[in-house]
Amino acid sequence: MLLDETIAAPATPLNASAAIGIIRITGDKSADIISSITVNKDASPLFSGRASIKPRYMHHGFIIDPSDGSKFIDEAMVCFYKSPFSYTGEDMAEIFCHGGSYNTSRVLGAVLARGARAAEAGEFTKRACVNGKIDLCQAEAVCDIINSKTSVFHQIAVSQIKGSLSREINSVKNELVAALADIEANLDFPEEDIEPVNIAAVRETLIRCRRKSAALLASYEYGRVLKDGLKITIAGCPNVGKSSLFNLLLRENRAIVTEIPGTTRDVIEETLNIAGVPFTLADTAGVRASSDIVEKLGIERTFENIREADLCLLLIDAGRAVGDEDIALFAETENIPRIVIINKIDERSANFSKSCLPLAPAENAIEISVKENENIEELKNLIIKKSGLAAGTGHSDRAVITSSRHAAALKNALASFDDACATIDSGSPVDLLTIDIRSVLSSLGEIVGETVTDDILHKIFEKFCIGK
Repeated sequence: MLLDETIAAPATPLNASAAIGIIRITGDKSADIISSITVNKDASPLFSGRASIKPRYMHHGFIIDPSDGSKFIDEAMVCFYKSPFSYTGEDMAEIFCHGGSYNTSRVLGAVLARGARAAEAGEFTKRACVNGKIDLCQAEAVCDIINSKTSVFHQIAVSQIKGSLSREINSVKNELVAALADIEANLDFPEEDIEPVNIAAVRETLIRCRRKSAALLASYEYGRVLKDGLKITIAGCPNVGKSSLFNLLLRENRAIVTEIPGTTRDVIEETLNIAGVPFTLADTAGVRASSDIVEKLGIERTFENIREADLCLLLIDAGRAVGDEDIALFAETENIPRIVIINKIDERSANFSKSCLPLAPAENAIEISVKENENIEELKNLIIKKSGLAAGTGHSDRAVITSSRHAAALKNALASFDDACATIDSGSPVDLLTIDIRSVLSSLGEIVGETVTDDILHKIFEKFCIGK
């Protein structure tokens, strides 16, 4: 990425029909480019030069074909943002034309023909980061907002783009920098009348900062789940109501439901949102002995999904006696988190006995009726609780770690905190302590982008869409 190049990209999809198409331009040539391709209705120049373009103002005009100034491409609105008062911190412009793949591409082509380069994925936000408009935490939050699937994760991303995580990290860094400055002043100017370093106070600072960092890292499991979701597999014997529960939780008829055993032959997956938490919900083939080749393959996939699941919903039919295949599924799911669900309580059979279920110690079964929509909200609450998320529901107002990169940097910081305390406790020379503190600062600096490599920056921004 060369910051002296002017870049352009569509900020709206090219492959979809839309009322409006938006072309973004950033760089030193932005004003010259829009001046050269915009005219009034009578074909007179819309602008008489970059000095005549009023910033942050919508200008109405027409886009012309650079190869033939007499040909109009489209009617458009143009807005210019003067550096540094723009998203990227550079001169920047946006063209609002009519949408559609062909038309928007023609307008983009006119911009590129006047000297702009096609932008790379995330290059606008990358420039904003490099130019100091936002830090790396906030830049990653932009991507999270675009990709958010639930309200809770969206709230966390908005909070981070406002600087919640950056403030937490910088608060710790500021305390450490102050302690480091005192230590190095004593080391560099021993002959000056400087108050000796209070090593006990430095250790207290390290412990306090470590505690704050550890609290941030502790939020990662909750944040990871909100970002990536958890996988829930619905399992059980044929006709226990798996597909019916699947459809009820999704609130749509996604899976085919019949009274014929073995209707579901393959795994069906959909995204489910419960209380702001994304889940991948999987409906599976009913488990039974079968000679049907296709059904047997489906049952094998059921077992694969059970083993890969973060949570298994094990359905039991209260409309019949507990069978050997039900018991076998208890053994199959004993090593993963599960919720035992007794379905069809509205059709409870005299042959059904809950005492026949090999429940683990302290394990309870929830009784529901999918047909009558009974206890379904209680089941949803139990899913949240069993997933270990109930304790984290208040996190959205605070800084939450949602990135594995941030979590790794915090783990490294905690290790360096421990090294620093060990250096103090062992009575080692103070200059060794400065190495440990600088190591902490380096790890924390990776999070906000102060000590990050170009390779890492590239990996972060390649996940962005073009035009952002």
